[in-house]
Amino acid sequence: MKYGSVTLGQIEAIITKLGGEDGALRFLRNDPYFIDGDAAAEASRGRTVHEHKKIGPFLWDVSRIILWQHPIQQRSGPKPWTAPQDLYRATRGRRVLNANVLDYLLKNPSLIPKEWKDIGVVFWGTLYRSDENRLEARMLVNDDGVWKSHYSEIAAAWLDLPRIYSAEY
Repeated sequence: MKYGSVTLGQIEAIITKLGGEDGALRFLRNDPYFIDGDAAAEASRGRTVHEHKKIGPFLWDVSRIILWQHPIQQRSGPKPWTAPQDLYRATRGRRVLNANVLDYLLKNPSLIPKEWKDIGVVFWGTLYRSDENRLEARMLVNDDGVWKSHYSEIAAAWLDLPRIYSAEY
């Protein structure tokens, strides 16, 4: 065997990380739905990457994606939560998607679920610093039928917070 020190348990872990048997076979076929979740994130418009969580080789499978909201966002009536930095802190330790997935979806918009059209989806796995040193996250939004990435400052209040979700897996 070429890799004699690799155990069967490690091989099973790799297959699991690739999305099971189906995912492993897709990976071997160079299926276009694989995203390099470890590649360096790109920054634009005078921004720098502040934090980038690597997520490994990622198979885009919408059934594995979780759109998460903090329970306070789900309450009816006045929304006491308007601070994105609190929402960001609540996502710490959660399996959030990074900007590599967002960029992949922007290049392949047919893969974006139609149900996401009326919401904002934040990819907390990559954070940026603006040229004014503001901490920002990127959000996938649909603007009159066109999918776009929007930079949102974490220290500012976000309008329409009940319609914003965190992308997780």
